[in-house]
Amino acid sequence: MLLRRITEHVNAQNWTAIFLDFVIVVVGVFVGLQAQEWNAARQDQERLDRIVASLKADMADARRVEAGFLEDIRAGLAAFEDAYGRGERPAPFVYRIKGSDTAPKLIWGTLQDAGLGALLDPQLLFELSHFYSERDGIGVKITRYMASIEQDVLPYLDGDPAHFYDPASGDMHPRYRATMDRLREWGEFVAALGPWSRCLENRLESASEPGASCRTDYFTDFGE
Repeated sequence: MLLRRITEHVNAQNWTAIFLDFVIVVVGVFVGLQAQEWNAARQDQERLDRIVASLKADMADARRVEAGFLEDIRAGLAAFEDAYGRGERPAPFVYRIKGSDTAPKLIWGTLQDAGLGALLDPQLLFELSHFYSERDGIGVKITRYMASIEQDVLPYLDGDPAHFYDPASGDMHPRYRATMDRLREWGEFVAALGPWSRCLENRLESASEPGASCRTDYFTDFGE
């Protein structure tokens, strides 16, 4: 209809009407393109909101679970040291996690496939990748610990605790001390992950904008 009207105006050499028709066409195209951009931006924001919510939930859940681990480990190691300090010769403290020894990787892997690069600030994207990589690496440490106690400690726990000590000196054999040191080290790493994940949660409040690095907090909390 608009094309027929323009043709009629050209034939009639009605230049004012032709100009108005041209303006209408340009404005219509502009409004259409702008509406598409607004819709695309809205969809990107909705996708970003879902990603941010998933990351926050994952980090909060991990902190809750890991806090329970740390409470049990610290209490167990402290009880061992108290007994040892009183002159007793207790069996080494061991800690076993029900289910899988490591945190699930599904959340981060799935979100990476969701096109994070186009939605998140590049520095934040790198730090999230570093965080989840570090968490996986710490998970490897507890896996090694579990393997060592299954081989060196668990088979002897129901026997005489003297098995774990040198008969001459009365000191615990170094390899059994090493298993508890490995557990204590894992706990220190996990404890340092907490502030790092909380910092990342705060950064996710403005996920597409540049912000301060959270890695500094992690290394500081870990004592480096």
